[in-house]
Amino acid sequence: MEHPDMGMAVIALSVTVRILMLPLTIKSRATEEDKERIGRLYTDLKRRFKSSDPLRYQNEKSKLVRREKSMIRSEVINLGIQIFIALMLWRVFSTGLKGHDLHLLYHWVPEPDLPFNLIFLKSIDLSKPSLQLNLLASLLLFILEVLQVMFSPFEPTVNDRLMQIIVPVGVFLYLYRMPGGKKLFVITSSLFSLLMILIFEGWDLMVAIREQEV
Repeated sequence: MEHPDMGMAVIALSVTVRILMLPLTIKSRATEEDKERIGRLYTDLKRRFKSSDPLRYQNEKSKLVRREKSMIRSEVINLGIQIFIALMLWRVFSTGLKGHDLHLLYHWVPEPDLPFNLIFLKSIDLSKPSLQLNLLASLLLFILEVLQVMFSPFEPTVNDRLMQIIVPVGVFLYLYRMPGGKKLFVITSSLFSLLMILIFEGWDLMVAIREQEV
């Protein structure tokens, strides 16, 4: 009997992680404009007071930080959760896919049949680097970067344009020697992000149309 495709398990894991993080994703999107607003306020404070009135500059900066403390705290918590998930995934893809961590399973969890089927769609070995998965992951990240700039309410900067190239190329180099399972996770997560962008922007468009009709 052929064992289940572990690629499907990786896809299910990726979707589950993204669904669990959906509240943070929505929160992060809701605060994106707030972060831009705070950045503009801070830049204005620095321009007006840093040289001419350093004491007032420090006081106003402290007030700004205190006023936006809840948003800053939320960002720190979000970052901490993402670091925890990254460490968990590193463990999964470094040893878990090959079945090296089965001794860590709880006693009530049925022991899976070995060996795992690591050949995704009967053609891609998830335990080894895959150039085609790497190219697909980088392409999806490039599309995401382009869409984020396209739908941003702010004029794109030179750094925004550079990130459209740097992020996909950097991820390609970072994932180059990693197993295909990690790349499949990134691909699934990127497709989920793409779906979320389309849903959010579609919703914003519907709201804007309704407001114009009123």
